[in-house]
Amino acid sequence: MDEIRRAYIKMGPYQPIKNEYPPTKFGSQNRRFQSHWFKKFTWLEYSPSKDAAFCFPCFLFEHKNPRNSTFTIDGFKYWKRVNDGDRCTFFMHIGSNTSPHNKAVEYLNNLMNIPCHIEKVINAQSSEEKQNNRLRLTATIESIQWLTLQACALRGHDESPASKNRGNFIEMIKFMGKMNESIGDIVLEKAPKNSKYTSPDIQKDILNLISNQGYDGASNMCGSWNGLQALFLRDCPCAYYVHCFAHRLQLALTAAADKELLVNVILVEDVIKLEIYCGLERLVGVLILTHFCSMIDMYSSVTIVLENMVNDGASNSIRGEASGLLTAMKSFDFVFILHLMQKIMGLTNLLCRSLQEKSLDILSAMDCVSTTKTLLHTLREEGFVILLSYMK
Repeated sequence: MDEIRRAYIKMGPYQPIKNEYPPTKFGSQNRRFQSHWFKKFTWLEYSPSKDAAFCFPCFLFEHKNPRNSTFTIDGFKYWKRVNDGDRCTFFMHIGSNTSPHNKAVEYLNNLMNIPCHIEKVINAQSSEEKQNNRLRLTATIESIQWLTLQACALRGHDESPASKNRGNFIEMIKFMGKMNESIGDIVLEKAPKNSKYTSPDIQKDILNLISNQGYDGASNMCGSWNGLQALFLRDCPCAYYVHCFAHRLQLALTAAADKELLVNVILVEDVIKLEIYCGLERLVGVLILTHFCSMIDMYSSVTIVLENMVNDGASNSIRGEASGLLTAMKSFDFVFILHLMQKIMGLTNLLCRSLQEKSLDILSAMDCVSTTKTLLHTLREEGFVILLSYMK
């Protein structure tokens, strides 16, 4: 309700200025509302539809059972009684200092005096608390980053306040507090007990976050409205969304091989088990390359096994399935795509492995990507002659 009242107060009372207002007959005379009343009674507002006057503050802050509904519900229109000296209805409505009208005006002024509201004071305290928490956490993160970069131990043998040497981590925060009073006033013993951000668990969590920061392509991660990246960006505009390049490469390799038909024939205890893979959702990275290479190496053996199954299969369904696979494997398209994919996966395998190394820096990653792009371009421009030679 207070927010609605504030919206009305910002708009102010409705005070339309007209040359003439509708006349109302009082005896032998016609009386009208006068626009100059707005200057004298700033709380006054006029309703053209009812041709009546209302009290703006009383309308906003009236009680459930108002004593006088003339200026809040019915509207005042007895214009003859306005210019009536001390008996002027507008003056009588204002009344004494403790009148309902003056109380409504006081409520209005208090409502618009936003800095004095309890909720605003609480919000201001909450904002200051958030700022202190962020500064305290920043000091912790910076200390952990610097110490780990220098390969220094964080913990000390005695980290109690009475210890002369509380360990590298605590002593680093103490040093930062000496250099910056705003930090020194909120860290360690001066911090709230539930938000010191110095416990071993906090140190481990921060180290774990530093060593594993990145996004995949799932909607709950990359969503621009409710995804994790959107939540991060609200608090830290610099935390840009970058889809993990190793993951993107794996998705590209999987999509490239998604529609390829692979046949895997396994001999287990003299029982022939025929498996058909229409898609490679379970095969990523080096597994894809290994599978294509295995198919090329075992191509002759697989076709011989399928021919035997066509001739000596135990049932019509096995013979029919083997016949269809044998026809597909002997087609030009299958053999060509098999060799093509083996070449492509071989070129991208090194890049796929390199991008998953934790010690990889950005320059080395860019070199690997550039080299792989060059090799793929060469394969597209010059490699088809070599591939076609395998078809003979």
